[in-house]
Order: sequence, then C-alpha cells, then structure tokens
Amino acid sequence: MQYFSRVLVAQQNVALQFELLELAKESEAEVERRAEAARASSIEVSQAKLATSQQSFQLNSSKRQLKEAKVFLSALWNMPNFSEYRLAGQLELDTSLPDLSALQSLIETSPLIARYQAEREVQEAAVELEKAQSKADYELFGGARYLREGGGDAAFVLGIEIPWQIRNKNQGNIRSAIAGLRVVDSQRRIVHRNAITALSIAYSELANSLDEWKNLKEDLLPSAEAALAETETGYEQGISLYLNVLEARRALFEIRTSMLESTDRYLAAQAKIEQLTRASNFYTPTTP
Repeated sequence: MQYFSRVLVAQQNVALQFELLELAKESEAEVERRAEAARASSIEVSQAKLATSQQSFQLNSSKRQLKEAKVFLSALWNMPNFSEYRLAGQLELDTSLPDLSALQSLIETSPLIARYQAEREVQEAAVELEKAQSKADYELFGGARYLREGGGDAAFVLGIEIPWQIRNKNQGNIRSAIAGLRVVDSQRRIVHRNAITALSIAYSELANSLDEWKNLKEDLLPSAEAALAETETGYEQGISLYLNVLEARRALFEIRTSMLESTDRYLAAQAKIEQLTRASNFYTPTTP
C-alpha cells in the first residue's frame, strides 16, 4: 500500500508541475506582449523567462521522483517495464489520529523486539546447560567377588563413588553464559528505547503533516479558488489584467502542490510507524 500511494502522489505531482509550467509559459508570453506594447520592462521579461526555466526544472525533478517511486512498486509487482503503466486511484484520509499509547504497546510484540525473546530463551538454555555440566558425575559399580578366607565363597559387591566438590571447574562457562543473557537483555532495552523515540518522532511528523494538510484543504484552498473566480470575473469585465488571472491560477496550483507535499510526508511517517509496530490500520490523505 505504501509504494502504491507514493506512486499516486508522484503521478499527481507531475500533473500539477506540468500545469504550473503551462501557466509560466502563458505568463511569459503575456509579459512579452505587454513589453512589445511598452507596458512592461525588459526586466519583467527576464524574470518571466527565469520563472519558466525554474518551473521546467521542477517538472523534470517530479518526473524523476515518479520514476523512482515506480521502480519500488514494479519490483514489488515483478514488473520489469515500470514506465509502461499509470495507476488509477484516490487516496482517502481519516482525519483522526491513532492513539500514541496504543502504538507504543504494539512495539512490545513487534518483530523488532520479539526477536530478543527468542535470543533470551537460547541464552537461558545455555546457562542451564552449563550449570548441569558443572555437577559431578556419580559412579555406580558392582560385581561378583570370591572370598579366599571363606573357603572360596562368592559374594555380590555393589558400590558408589562420589567425587569431592572441592572446586567447580565449570564456573567460567557459567559466568560467560550469564553474561550473554545480560547482554541480550541490555540490547533489548536499547532497541526498545530507540524504537519508542523513533515512534514519537514519526507520530509527531504524522500529526504535523495531517494538520498542515487540513489547513490547506479547509482554509487556503477555498480562498484560492474564490480569488481565482473573482479575478476571472474581473478580467471578463475589463477590471483585471490577464496576468492577474494567471497569478491567481498559479497560487491555486501551488496550494495543491503543498497539499501533495503534506500527503507525501504523511505517507512517509505512516510507513515508519508501520515498520515499528507492524500496524496497518491507517488511511491515507485525499489528494487534490
């Protein structure tokens, strides 16, 4: 789901950057037309050309990002010709955030931490084995014996040999096995602490990108759409210049681009949280 969503975002970003390039070209043509009519300076023409070149660079950059995103998705799908497909879909968003404490509890059972339980069991078995090997072996023996004094009478003799435990020769191995057990516990604590820290950072990024996306969608996007509509009406009535219409369109597209950037950061934070917790109960943002 992560790679699919990233390709969708990259596709939409390419489309937006292409529209912005078309706007830059229109603005450049309009400025040149005004310059020919002595209503714009050569400096304004140079600035318009620079803006077009910068937007062309942004478009090429977004195409490279799309290509990179498709490489990962194609590898997942085992598709060698990653450039020959285009995804269709809509990203949706549940604006409520998951509970941080619930995510933190999931770390305990994640593969990142669970592996240390298996390693601990191995070390515990090693300790028990070394302790068992430190115990002395008792020797039991028996057999027939002929007594010379009794006229050659025979008797069955049974005995046990118990070695003296003056010094345990396996203490070094026992201490080494216990040290290995402590190392596993220490490593688990370090990994757990680092995972909690990484989760907090990813959760903060998730919340911030979601908040930014909501502000753009609910506040700035409607304002930009209203401003564009008013500017186009003013142009039709001869009140506004065509350059004003182009600038209003540019402002609208830039807000939509910012929404995509927020969506991309949200997806990256979501992927990090899923990596740490193996949770998958997330939704992804709606894109413009």
